[in-house]
Amino acid sequence: MSNNWRETIQQHLTAGTARVRVVADPDGLLQDEDLLQQLERRGFSVLLYEDPWIFRVRYEEDFRQAWDEGRTPPRLLVRVATMDLNGVPFDVFDQAEPVYLSVTQLFSHLDRQVVAELDPRLFDRAFQVSRAVGSGRLNRRDSARRLLHDLYSVDPALVQSAEDVWDLISRIYRSGYPLTEALTETLVGDLGQWEATLPTSLHDALTSRRTWESVLRQALRGGEMQTGARYWLERLGWDSQIGEPHARISAALTRQLGAFLEQKRIVGRDWLQRAEDIARLRLATFVGIDIPDDPTLDALDRRFDDWVYRDYGLLQSLPPYPEPVMVHHVVHYMAHQKDVAKWALVVVDGMSYADWLYIRSLADLSAYQVVERALFAWVPTITAVSRRAIFSGRVPRDFGQSLGTTHGEETLWRQFWQSRTGTAKAVGFQKTADSLDAAALLRAVNDESPDILGLVVNIVDLLAHSANMGMPQFLSDVKLWVAGEGGWLPRVIGGLIDQGFHVVLTSDHGHVPVEGMGRPPTGDIPESKGQRVQVFSSEALRSQVATTWGIPWPHLSGLPNHYVPLLAPMNKAYGNQGQKLLSHGGVSMEELIVPMIRIWR
Repeated sequence: MSNNWRETIQQHLTAGTARVRVVADPDGLLQDEDLLQQLERRGFSVLLYEDPWIFRVRYEEDFRQAWDEGRTPPRLLVRVATMDLNGVPFDVFDQAEPVYLSVTQLFSHLDRQVVAELDPRLFDRAFQVSRAVGSGRLNRRDSARRLLHDLYSVDPALVQSAEDVWDLISRIYRSGYPLTEALTETLVGDLGQWEATLPTSLHDALTSRRTWESVLRQALRGGEMQTGARYWLERLGWDSQIGEPHARISAALTRQLGAFLEQKRIVGRDWLQRAEDIARLRLATFVGIDIPDDPTLDALDRRFDDWVYRDYGLLQSLPPYPEPVMVHHVVHYMAHQKDVAKWALVVVDGMSYADWLYIRSLADLSAYQVVERALFAWVPTITAVSRRAIFSGRVPRDFGQSLGTTHGEETLWRQFWQSRTGTAKAVGFQKTADSLDAAALLRAVNDESPDILGLVVNIVDLLAHSANMGMPQFLSDVKLWVAGEGGWLPRVIGGLIDQGFHVVLTSDHGHVPVEGMGRPPTGDIPESKGQRVQVFSSEALRSQVATTWGIPWPHLSGLPNHYVPLLAPMNKAYGNQGQKLLSHGGVSMEELIVPMIRIWR
């Protein structure tokens, strides 16, 4: 076997001459972004088979039509998330070579399920762990213990005191990789006798950064863990203070982000993992009068810009499970959670990750369970593209000629849930939820009594576009909306939870401070607010102005054929020359990475 697990897989996938291979991949090996990039370079494209209708459209348009016309598209890998390939359409399977992938083939000395749950970014190290085991196969618990030791540098057998437990938990967060179910289960079992030393459950302490950060901050107020809590808050970079008008940025956080920039290779999941820390640093520069612009942010923005134009297209091959990566994954993730009876999806139009951190600091959510993660929006980052993708669970190309409008969101929302639940659940939708005061909205929801509810909140986007004085004015207006009289968002979240909903809060795009550079002589600005993109009906038309006016967006496979974006350069917009504004449509980190927050009691 090769010393590199990706090479072994590529040997399986690229052997033979068939232009289609149907790949059984129940363990998600094709979720690795480095592997996807290597396959792309070798002329292969991965297409997920999940929704038969969506698969058929893409197969016909991107592959079969090209073959019939004598063109040569990339060779096709049809990924199926089970070992059962019987669901693949006969006309596809009949001309394909089947390939079966499993972590058992690669990680032969570790328990299959324990490895399969790992973040794909840990597969390289897990592969070396498996080789080091030598012979035989470790059982589930011993596999988990070995991976905890080698990947997270923790050993429950060495815990002798409450201080050791706190150190172990903090080291897990310092690793940067969340624990899987199997690893958490093992640690909870091995450390059960120490749970009484924690002010929260051991499970929550191990799996929720927000919970553990709260525990450490609480310990700062006094007690035997005070010194250790201060040490770990500083070591983890969680000791930033973001207040108004003064803010303080953790020195450790700046060092960590500097080390992140030194990584030879950064993939999409790395950006999502660091999204909160980067947003925290960015928010501090907005609210603190004594915080200079940090050169780390400029370096991060440049590195992100390079990544986006090169590798963003790989994200389309990633599935929505076990964790969503793109905004159109959200509804699939919700539908996949079979233990939840009632869902409320609240889409706050235009809310960036930094906006969410500011909102979170103003809204008291301490009574609820809160899990946060980051997602990629669709490009261009405008409502008509990204928000429709959220409510439909589809990629924007499926909207065809109607892509330039938000009409039909409610229909797409209902179609998605009816396809998943039939008529078993009542589905509700309110496109202008914040046009009602909180009490009226909650009464309307209670009267309608839906099981699945979709809400659109427009105020954040409206405040951003009306902020003539830039971010200070915008944040002041947001503060009034969240923490002022009425407190619309906290009241709505709490009221929905009181009605039995699990709430998912997310956004379709963020916004960025930019300067106008004038307007190209041709092209279409798809909506007056999103001034960072112009859309052309063909690549030929776009090429007439591209070299002078912007950057051609290269990843067109997720967009309709007639929808060809030209993006404004970094920190620029297609507005009046020299005009300062907050806008969106482009691919800055502030526009493209958005929060997803699950809140429940």
